[in-house]
Amino acid sequence: MRVVAATNRDLLDAVRDGRFREDLYYRIAVLQIPIPPLRERGSDIELLSTYFVDRFNRAFHKRVRGVARAANAQLAAYDWPGNVRELRNVIERAMLLTENDVLELSDLRLLGTPSDTHKLHEQGMLLPEGGIDLDGLVRNLVAQALQRTGGNKTRAAALLRMTRDQIRYRVEKYHFEAGALTKTDRDPSAHVP
Repeated sequence: MRVVAATNRDLLDAVRDGRFREDLYYRIAVLQIPIPPLRERGSDIELLSTYFVDRFNRAFHKRVRGVARAANAQLAAYDWPGNVRELRNVIERAMLLTENDVLELSDLRLLGTPSDTHKLHEQGMLLPEGGIDLDGLVRNLVAQALQRTGGNKTRAAALLRMTRDQIRYRVEKYHFEAGALTKTDRDPSAHVP
């Protein structure tokens, strides 16, 4: 018999705290494979989405060709507190309800994501009286996106609704180094008059 177990808890800490039986821990802890949460594996999101679309195409007898670019960007920008199970559920729900041949942004229902982007598009931004340093604003937003995603260009691009090539171009243009943003790059007001 072979036992495969998974947990999102540190069982060794639980043993030390008396919340998990020590003898059971040493029976099942033969080979441990740590897997980081989905939010730290941004490049896996698109692959997993494609896998789940294929899987639910077979299960529901559908012919959905994949996930639209904007929908993929939303998936990449989401934090995934429920990890792969949550992604699976999001894709399954979308596959059940969609009438499209591609999963669109409107098909996705991500829990805990406010519709800030929709509000921003509705309200727009007001141009200050004195104008704005647009290049500085873009630089600042790219820096914030990179910082928020720990330097992950794919996820940063998704946050800004850009392609990875567009973000890579700006990283080179503004001379950002991986993990080394200057104080000016981190300060949201540094480039805005």
